[in-house]
Amino acid sequence: MKNTQDTSRAKSILCVDDDTDTCELLEFLFSEYEFRSAHNLEEGFRLIESRRFDLYIFDNWLPDGSGVELCRKVRELGHESPILFVSGVAQREDIQEALRHGADQYLIKPCEPYLLNDVVKELI
Repeated sequence: MKNTQDTSRAKSILCVDDDTDTCELLEFLFSEYEFRSAHNLEEGFRLIESRRFDLYIFDNWLPDGSGVELCRKVRELGHESPILFVSGVAQREDIQEALRHGADQYLIKPCEPYLLNDVVKELI
């Protein structure tokens, strides 16, 4: 199915991760995209409700909840944009829960920048 989104604007990414260094690294890696970041669940919810993004990148453990909660929210709002988890949480149950609730990919930190770049380009 052909993507019918407006291609004249930069694609947008929302990253929700409590580690500001991770957000800054991702913003640098994906400088060709419009990049927004949030550092907790509440801030993430606010941005998700305010607009659609072309890609969501979530950490699984946040100070006030889990990335799975954000994933559910995106899908409840009817957003079909891809969701990528980049998290240090490597338990099989956590990964399966994220995928069950709408995540498209799940990478475990630390991950190689080239792999992350390939996955983002594939998803977006």
